[in-house]
Amino acid sequence: MATPLSSLLLSAVVVCALADAVLGLKGAGLVGAPFLLLYMAREWTLLMRAARILIGLCAVLAVLTVVRPDGLPVLMKAASRMIYFPAFVAVLGLLRAAASRSETTAAAGRYLVTQPPSRRYLAMTLGGHFFGILFNIGGLALLIDMIKKANTLETAGGQLWVQELRERRMVVAVMRGFSCIALWSPLGVALNLLLASMPGLTWSEVAPYGVALTICFMTLGWIFDRLESPPSRSNAARPTEPRGALAVLRVIGHVVALSMLGLLAETFVDLPFQALLLVLVPIYAFGWAILIEVFERRPKPVQAAASVLHERGVARFGSYANEIAVFSTSGFLGVVLVALSPRDAIQAWITASALPPGVVAVGLALTVFCFGFLSINPIITASILAGTFATIDVPGLSKVDVVIALAGGWTCVIAVGPAMSSLVMISGQLGRPSSQVGLGWNSRFSFSAFALLLVGLYFIRL
Repeated sequence: MATPLSSLLLSAVVVCALADAVLGLKGAGLVGAPFLLLYMAREWTLLMRAARILIGLCAVLAVLTVVRPDGLPVLMKAASRMIYFPAFVAVLGLLRAAASRSETTAAAGRYLVTQPPSRRYLAMTLGGHFFGILFNIGGLALLIDMIKKANTLETAGGQLWVQELRERRMVVAVMRGFSCIALWSPLGVALNLLLASMPGLTWSEVAPYGVALTICFMTLGWIFDRLESPPSRSNAARPTEPRGALAVLRVIGHVVALSMLGLLAETFVDLPFQALLLVLVPIYAFGWAILIEVFERRPKPVQAAASVLHERGVARFGSYANEIAVFSTSGFLGVVLVALSPRDAIQAWITASALPPGVVAVGLALTVFCFGFLSINPIITASILAGTFATIDVPGLSKVDVVIALAGGWTCVIAVGPAMSSLVMISGQLGRPSSQVGLGWNSRFSFSAFALLLVGLYFIRL
């Protein structure tokens, strides 16, 4: 299978990102940036209007930056950040390619969807969470498609209201599980962006608090499900999935294994966590693909695994254009806008105002949440705020506080913000307005979770 030009361009970006992050070669970001720009030019017709606006804004800011005395160092740092996230998206594509070859993934999805009512919400929440970690937004699409196929009028006993209730329960469960990825997952773009914007902060410092908050949010979602959904009286027969529970455990095992590998590597290798992921993820994906081919007794398993990663991964790099445009421009803006901002004036204002650290943390979460409702992606807001507060000292406010505040606001707005990409995609699959799926189905939970988050941020210092 021939490799498309877009795939070759993005592969060159990955190589430059590895040279920059792993080998520490200065200037690798500036070398990789033209390949990235050519990639986006090649896929320009696929880009959404918002992505094109962000690219134009980056071009204007690059011109303003280059005329500054410190323009070159700032642009080098911005280019480094700009090529990292496309490279990260690309290597995650290899992981998705390996997972798509495994029957375990499909079996796990079918098992989750066919759970009885008493276990369905929790099953779908965990499904949305772990499928989202492995497949990103593709995991949502897979589960929503399975929900539509399994939730028929026949399985609902011919009662339309039962069918609609089941759809709402399963969809909001998947959305809530997916939204929590931002709080802790090392394979999520959200936390990686925040850590990259806060030099000196490691994943192992943030993860315990993020996992605890994830458990709290999931528990709150389960409570809301119990209160909002009447007990099921349906006795309709459900299809069974042999070895489905084992398949789910395997999916979770892959996430845990990758996280633990990252933690061990971060402990023993003197490299930033983000750099380690660029190495670990493709190695793990290739190893996983080889094992699948070995278990299926395919001849030449190494060659077959490489073919799978090429055909289902590298060859499809062009389809990531919108993700890459948003992530790369957000990384660029997070560096350049911080450099252009009057940091001394901001520091002086914060010092003079003597705001309690809890108030500042609450303000960070509120900013991300409110701008999300104004159709500004949290990745942009959080990137700028994280970069700004990495250089500003707020007595009593740690870097962990800042990251948890930004990630918490991000998590709470994903399922209700009208322009959030995951919500728009789900609404399109269901054929329902995004206002109904977001605010209609999920607003009470999201606003309650956000209110509790703000209370915790105000009173608790990490």
